[in-house]
Amino acid sequence: MMKPKRSYLNKEILQQHDKRTYHGVMAMLSVLFAIFIISILTIVYTKQIKEQFFQERSKNLINISSKVGDMMNSMITDVWSCLDTMEYQVRKKKDIPVDKMEEWMNGIHESVCIKRENSDRDILLVFDEYNQYYMVSEEGYYHGNWSNLAIFTELNTKDAIYSVTLPNVKETQNYIMLLREIDDRNLTIEGNKIKYISICINTNDFKECFTVDGFEKQNFFYILSTDGHRLFRYEQGDSFIDVFNVFKALENCETIHGSTIVEMRDNLKNKKNDCSEFIYEGKKYYVSSTAVEFKDWFILMFVPTKILASNYDSFLKTTFTFATLVAVLLIVLFVSLSMILLLSATDRKLMQQQKSANEKLAEAAKLANVANEAKTEFLSNMSHDIRTPINGIMGMTAIALKEDNPQKTMDCLKKIQGASNHLMSLINDILDMSRIERGKIEITNSNLNIIHIMEECVSIVYGQLEDRNLEVNLNVEEVIHSELFGDDLHFKQIMINILGNAVKFTPDHGKIWVRVKEIEYDSIKSHFQIEVEDTGIGMKEEYLKDIFKPFSQEASTSRTKYQGTGLGMAITKNIVELMGGNIEVESVYHKGSKFTVFLPFMINSRFESRIAEKKEKNISDIHILLVDDNELNLEVAKELLEAEGARITTAWNGKEALDLFEKEKEGTFDVIIMDIMMPVMDGLEATRRIRKLAKKDAALVPIIAMTANAFREDIQKSLDAGMNEHISKPVDIETILMVINKFIS
Repeated sequence: MMKPKRSYLNKEILQQHDKRTYHGVMAMLSVLFAIFIISILTIVYTKQIKEQFFQERSKNLINISSKVGDMMNSMITDVWSCLDTMEYQVRKKKDIPVDKMEEWMNGIHESVCIKRENSDRDILLVFDEYNQYYMVSEEGYYHGNWSNLAIFTELNTKDAIYSVTLPNVKETQNYIMLLREIDDRNLTIEGNKIKYISICINTNDFKECFTVDGFEKQNFFYILSTDGHRLFRYEQGDSFIDVFNVFKALENCETIHGSTIVEMRDNLKNKKNDCSEFIYEGKKYYVSSTAVEFKDWFILMFVPTKILASNYDSFLKTTFTFATLVAVLLIVLFVSLSMILLLSATDRKLMQQQKSANEKLAEAAKLANVANEAKTEFLSNMSHDIRTPINGIMGMTAIALKEDNPQKTMDCLKKIQGASNHLMSLINDILDMSRIERGKIEITNSNLNIIHIMEECVSIVYGQLEDRNLEVNLNVEEVIHSELFGDDLHFKQIMINILGNAVKFTPDHGKIWVRVKEIEYDSIKSHFQIEVEDTGIGMKEEYLKDIFKPFSQEASTSRTKYQGTGLGMAITKNIVELMGGNIEVESVYHKGSKFTVFLPFMINSRFESRIAEKKEKNISDIHILLVDDNELNLEVAKELLEAEGARITTAWNGKEALDLFEKEKEGTFDVIIMDIMMPVMDGLEATRRIRKLAKKDAALVPIIAMTANAFREDIQKSLDAGMNEHISKPVDIETILMVINKFIS
């Protein structure tokens, strides 16, 4: 009695141990999760702090740059005032001898210098109409020919500002030239008209503007032109960007915060101040920018990030210390709450599973509804393309029933056959679309006669013309190569879509012209132009840009009676482009439309040899085992083959065919034509068993699948089972003869 008790107690202890282990693992996971959450929050918080610091720094730096710009603008305004004084002095003297110019200009220099502080270093210039300059500065007086004529040719206002270097000046420093045009013919220098006057100020005079305290003399100022070329710079620290085009040097820099250099340049062109942090040659910098008012120049101030980051690092250190303490408290609190919540974990899990199951059921129902709606919409939208050949069949059938003329009736039957073939091909295309992604259709090449196809397409739509009094004209112009290689199915689909629309939208007693023209060719390829023009209702110009979009229809009360999916033209355009061509449309509202299709085809240079081959298709006295469970299909195939001289033995299923082949002596059957889906034994299993028979001809006899299974995987299954060829129903006798001759010749 003690052993069972001990076993029970051990089991209970193990269960308690498992529970403790489970809760311990859950507690550990909870701690790790809490640490993870706190880490994420810390990262997010740090990122926000960095962004906040960046915004504050940007605001301060832009404010400094703007003040520098204001100081420069103030200095330039003072110089313009001095230039006004100089102009006044110049206009007081009508004609000045050359030998008096030095004395006269020194007098002007003294009067101008009174108006501006530190203006004794200013340089005054006067230019005559022959580009002779007269210059006075603190270094002396100079006279000569001015070489920098570009400043005069570029001058399109009375006043202008340039960055220049001056002749006969010891310093190589750039000067800012304020230039003014004088339009008084009476102001001359020994008869030569005074053309311009100018005051040039040394860029060093702006040093006071660029001197900014608080950056440990590590800030850099650059004055740039609109294209980024450096006009002059002021550096309190070591040399920074020692290149001529500053924007180009910074284009590929990594931006940390704010605008990229390219965006900053665009903002400056729009007179918008900006700030950014970036990495240049492995170091981080802030750059603030502002545009000056007196010229389309920019001021850029650079400050190393490390100069600005000292306060930030201290703040961040304090923040992390506080965050660590808070994190420890939160972890303790989180673990305590987790242990409490784990007690009801099972119930919550069950509720969650139930909720998840309900959500999955709701999602499945939603997907089922969407799929059903999509199927309904797809079938509805495709009705337009399917109705066109059906209308042709019904129209030709009605005509044939009324006719007593056998020849006319035969003509109608041929047209019905053509429309039926197209309808079957179109249905195959629709079924294939479920396997084709986004309307991608495989283009295959086969023999075709473009004239015959055009005649067939016209005949298909011709069945819709009864009682319409529509005139359809097919004109073949300059077609040298009619025998071609191309995708006849999709070419027919293109033309029937366009012709069907022409018939649909052309009122009674209207006209439709179909023109086929070979416009270009070489020894391999030929290019065709096919036009379909009608006198129909036409389209508005604004709709033409949308005509090739899926499900597009012109929103017009005049067309409410013309129903369709709006897919026809979208499908047509996609197929045309897949075949390597293009389609164009012209239309005049209430007058008509013209669609023009341009398509390339390979020239069929072996047409004559194929004609000879076709004449040799003869199956007289060939013994065929024909297997099909459908009585009508079996009768039709038997009649067609016997009409060509073949001897036919029939079987109703695969088992019967297997027994017949096994019973007869070797060589009895030349060919086996086998359906796939049959009762008792299907065609695939019958083929596999025939191939395994001990008879010598079992492995050699041609077995041809003739079935309604038309997909590519069905064809592959037939070949894998041991069949030699696969023909999709419905088939014509020419196709059967061609395949049989392929194996018996």
